[in-house]
Amino acid sequence: MRRADDAKAVDTVRLAALPLAENDDHRALLDLIGDAHFVLLGEASHGTHEFYRERARITQRLIGEKGFNAVAIEGDWPDAYRVNRYVRGLDDDASAIDALAGFRRFPTWMWRNTDVRDFVNWQRAFNDRLPAASRTGFYGMDLYSLNGSIEAVLQYLDKAHPEAARLARERYACFDQFGEDSQVYGLMTGLRDAEGCEDEVIATLVDLSRRAIAARSGRSGADDAFDAEQNARLVKNAEAYYRSMYLSDVSSWNLRDRHMVETLNALEGHLGRSGTRPRIVVWAHNSHLGDARATEMGRRGELNVGQLVREQHGDDAVLIGFTTHTGSVTAASDWGAAGERKRVLPSREDSVEGLMHATGIERFLLPLRAGGPHARALRESRLERAIGVIYRPDTERHSHYFYAQPSDQFDALIHMDTTRAVEPLDPEPEWRDAEAPETYPSGGVAMNAASPPRGAIEQRALRIPAGPATLDADLGLAAGAGGLVLFAHGSGSSRFSPRNRHVARQLQQAGLATLLADLLTPEEEAIDERTRELRFDIGLLARRLVAATDWLKAQAQLADLAIGYFGASTGAGAALMAAAERPAAVQAVVSRGGRPDLAGEALAQVHAPTLLIVGGDDEPVIGLNRQALALLPVEKELVIVPGATHLFEEPGALDAVARLARDWFLRHLAHKS
Repeated sequence: MRRADDAKAVDTVRLAALPLAENDDHRALLDLIGDAHFVLLGEASHGTHEFYRERARITQRLIGEKGFNAVAIEGDWPDAYRVNRYVRGLDDDASAIDALAGFRRFPTWMWRNTDVRDFVNWQRAFNDRLPAASRTGFYGMDLYSLNGSIEAVLQYLDKAHPEAARLARERYACFDQFGEDSQVYGLMTGLRDAEGCEDEVIATLVDLSRRAIAARSGRSGADDAFDAEQNARLVKNAEAYYRSMYLSDVSSWNLRDRHMVETLNALEGHLGRSGTRPRIVVWAHNSHLGDARATEMGRRGELNVGQLVREQHGDDAVLIGFTTHTGSVTAASDWGAAGERKRVLPSREDSVEGLMHATGIERFLLPLRAGGPHARALRESRLERAIGVIYRPDTERHSHYFYAQPSDQFDALIHMDTTRAVEPLDPEPEWRDAEAPETYPSGGVAMNAASPPRGAIEQRALRIPAGPATLDADLGLAAGAGGLVLFAHGSGSSRFSPRNRHVARQLQQAGLATLLADLLTPEEEAIDERTRELRFDIGLLARRLVAATDWLKAQAQLADLAIGYFGASTGAGAALMAAAERPAAVQAVVSRGGRPDLAGEALAQVHAPTLLIVGGDDEPVIGLNRQALALLPVEKELVIVPGATHLFEEPGALDAVARLARDWFLRHLAHKS
């Protein structure tokens, strides 16, 4: 039952709420914004139609009535700049859909969706009525496009300054040894002390900045030079981001949000070079735009865009958060997985969203800046929900809720009680199909007493004790299984990894049982999502694997099955370390695109036959696997899949991995079960 003070809080919010019509003109919000130069419009998920639609409507009013000059989004600079050229009539793209084609990196639906398409169409039509110098822009603030930005810098220099292009190409060649996967660069420089490219990217940025200053006299030349300078700045900051994301003493989150604000400041300077100060709308997640000082993340030492913009601009910046109670959302179950249309669980009663829902008002604006009884009630720390590109309802409390003080976090909130999933421009089958009713494990670990029909796979959700932690796991068990393969995920993945699940299905069809387990608890995953440090605690991951192995051997129905480990990325290092700890239990190990070198001295203690599988184009990891292979004192083999990159995303590459793993496990497990 809700506490008496919560009931009072609901009453104060209900009295202060300004109901919104279905097609509201947001006049009250525009009055609150006044003459501010920065308006930060958030979202409580990266996949909710109403959040995108209302942000677009508000932005149209800000551009059309208040003279705002630009939209800056939580997207990569080069992808957004293609859209910028389209809306300003400077590109050859025939449509908004074509202009959005640059957004091909996961999660594609975040910017390639029908709501963004409609806004881009509107912005193009609005600009077509204006002289070129007055047209509004569309820009990106994020830093994930390291390789794309390198390419953009070189293309600009090839055209404008060929002699400088040769030097820049030599400098950026520093990255060639790490391949095209930026995370490999982070792995090598962050954990292996490989020499990084910091000096090279700084030197290139300094050169581009000088050229941008020299080019400011002309509009077209100035824009092109600024674009190149921003790409060079992104490369510099992305290099630092990936180098730091695996170090426990540096927050890559802070580097990322500092880059966003650095980009915002550079954009303000570029657009205001004529002497008139520009006005900019920012679109990003609540977790970036709500002042971090009013959240538990801030108490951990993390900052964000909202905090930095407030510190720089005070009341000249207005921070607007969005919330919802229930509905559906476009999100994945794991990083890199397909976007699905998922049901959003009703919010908790003790959350901000639960309080908003309790007002009984379907849609409303809640001003907070001016204070009042409702603002005082929301200055109390409450749970607040954040759904990113991944949504895991079964661990929602730990994966998606955090403590915040909304009155200090935002200047206003917009609540829409029931919302629906944003529609991707390229919906995958998982999104098109009607969502099946979701069920959640009860926490028990008992197996069915009866065996499944011959050839059928019994799927069971398990909870496995591992010291003070409890691990969520999915068991696939066929009648007469010839062994059991325990998957060790790595690099921030989980039991929902689409690649590991694909391999697991192939193993199950071959008569092997599989266990996909999360080696981190939901609480640990929430921490690791920001710090990236636990995924590289190989000792911790290995201890969790050992605990899961011991648990499996204690189950009557599973005790006689020989166990193999399938390790991916950093999980391969943990698998080999755990195999050395349990030589009698573990009969085979397979590594996919793994880091077996992270097992260190344990490599010499491994007794299980080991197969290392690496992509032919994953050159840095090939070298590390060869070094580890030389240290293994057992039956061993290194197989290189031609043409495959680190994630084996090429057609047929993952199937080749599955076949190799299947044959290895059948060879070494079946006769021992």
